[in-house]
Amino acid sequence: QPVAAAVVANRRSVYNLEQVVMERTAALRESETRFRMQMEQSPFSTQIYRPDGSLLFSNQAFCTLWGASQAEADYLIEHYNIL
Repeated sequence: QPVAAAVVANRRSVYNLEQVVMERTAALRESETRFRMQMEQSPFSTQIYRPDGSLLFSNQAFCTLWGASQAEADYLIEHYNIL
């Protein structure tokens, strides 16, 4: 009986942990979506760089500021490095 009780308790713990992970994952996705929307819709030219100095993201305001098309901005994302 003690072993069976321990197995049941362990299963409950695993289930609870899975629930916590799913809730936090959903919250993270929601947070990432809000952040991305803010960056994309910002009226300020915004760039995000990787640790190696390569450009990861630029918003439409960046394109407007520099008179660049989205294709040109995409080119910069692939080829530009701030370092």
